[in-house]
Amino acid sequence: MQQEVYPAEKLYYEQEHTAADRWTWQPVLRELRAKAKSQGLWIFPLPKEVGGHGLSLLEYAPLAEVMSTSPIGAETFNCYNRNDLVRAAHPSARHPGGA
Repeated sequence: MQQEVYPAEKLYYEQEHTAADRWTWQPVLRELRAKAKSQGLWIFPLPKEVGGHGLSLLEYAPLAEVMSTSPIGAETFNCYNRNDLVRAAHPSARHPGGA
């Protein structure tokens, strides 16, 4: 967060402000997501059997707290609560890698 995410916030907002489609991930966020994924810093709360880290709520809470200090924190690490998706979605919708 300190080395990558916080410094990228200004550029993210600049890109979002000038983007033709602000409802998509801006280039800097795409880069951050690719870097996080390549380093295994990806979907912490998802169960291991579907590609996550399988962290319990207690284990995940400190990470979520830090990620929540940036508007792009959770998006960078693809850490939305997907437990409902894993439990209820059709198997074709359960892709663990995200976009």
